[in-house]
Amino acid sequence: MSNIKYFSGIENMPTPLLRMDSLINRLIDGKNTIYMVYRSMIHSLSQKVAGLCEEKGFYVHFCNMSDIDEKPRQYFLKLTNITNDSLLETVPVNKILSSPDCPNIIFLHGVEDIDSDNRKLWISFLNEWLRHSKNYGCHGGDKRALLLLMEDTSFLAQICGEPGWDVNWYWNWISNTETSMVLLCLLLGNHSTERWKPWLEAILSELAGPDLNLLEWLCQFSTQMTDRDTIEKLLCKYANEKGFLPEAAKVDLKKYRGMAETDDSAPPENLYRLWEMGIVNYTQEEGLFFNSAFLAATGDITTIQHRLWRGMTRYLLPIIDQARISLCTALNRRYMGEWKAHCKREKEYDEKRYGNSCVGLEDDRESSFTELRGLLNFLGQKGYAYVSSRYSRLYDEVKRLKDSRNVLAHGGLLDREGFMETLEAGLYVQRCNL
Repeated sequence: MSNIKYFSGIENMPTPLLRMDSLINRLIDGKNTIYMVYRSMIHSLSQKVAGLCEEKGFYVHFCNMSDIDEKPRQYFLKLTNITNDSLLETVPVNKILSSPDCPNIIFLHGVEDIDSDNRKLWISFLNEWLRHSKNYGCHGGDKRALLLLMEDTSFLAQICGEPGWDVNWYWNWISNTETSMVLLCLLLGNHSTERWKPWLEAILSELAGPDLNLLEWLCQFSTQMTDRDTIEKLLCKYANEKGFLPEAAKVDLKKYRGMAETDDSAPPENLYRLWEMGIVNYTQEEGLFFNSAFLAATGDITTIQHRLWRGMTRYLLPIIDQARISLCTALNRRYMGEWKAHCKREKEYDEKRYGNSCVGLEDDRESSFTELRGLLNFLGQKGYAYVSSRYSRLYDEVKRLKDSRNVLAHGGLLDREGFMETLEAGLYVQRCNL
């Protein structure tokens, strides 16, 4: 089970707001809804949704089934102040629905915590409610709706035996961008991680994806995360703490490869159990998202490496390219025609060797831009590479940028030191005043 502590922090972010708004509209429209959600989120989610419904003028009521001593019908009769009927056990649901004291929306949870006999009574009552409520609003009465919040997927088939339930899932609720925002909050003011903050910003949101628990846990051990090997060991430790290891031994991830057609609103039925354990979810960036700790436990290092690489490239490549553009601009300003002639030769070399120029999106009509290799060649020709030169550091930092870019361009990874040195090199080159 995923124990997401930060729902109160993410509830006002765009994607969760969109999901909640969709849920509220269905409830207001009288659709009886089952929402499959992690148990630790039930209180926060129901409070937030109820508050938004009440703002719209709807009367809501909360019911924890495990706290109810009487039978379901008796409970609802008492709720709606129907007490003077001589045969309370036979009062039809439509009389409850038509009561002016019946809430517009009733939040139910705790179905997993009641015994099987009591559960059968509840399911029977809920089925009767479904049969009557779907036509109730059509006859001019205020629409009524149930919202049943539950985590245990094994009860889903039992409860959905009667048609009329609208089933929704905590699935595709958090984007990597929103995870990054939570990460910034976790890192803010944490002096132990201040030095490595860019490194952590680059990799942690990619590793954690929608699992904010894993995100927080990794932040606690962030000083130990120096390279891929140390990260894998930490992920395996988390998997062991969460009880993922027995499941990891049984699951063949190969059959889930390439499931791009997976519904972005609900998990496939064969993944219900893994969803319930917090092992699988969905993100817009990656589609079907298996928890990184679970992948480490299965030995799937390729996906973990790709997530690390994706975070590093997203963070570093724009900085490296901005450094290149800034230095090209500075050299063009200082050397003018000589620099432009060099850029032209580099471009001709690229076209001869590769069939096209490697220069990016810049307007190269004046031939004032070149790649990092071309920059190094020019700096070497002008004597910047010599130790005695006051610009020798500039040459070294451009070389570092070139080497790091080549590693990333071929799918390789940098360790923490290499990442931070590349970042510092990029910022130095950008600020360098020739």
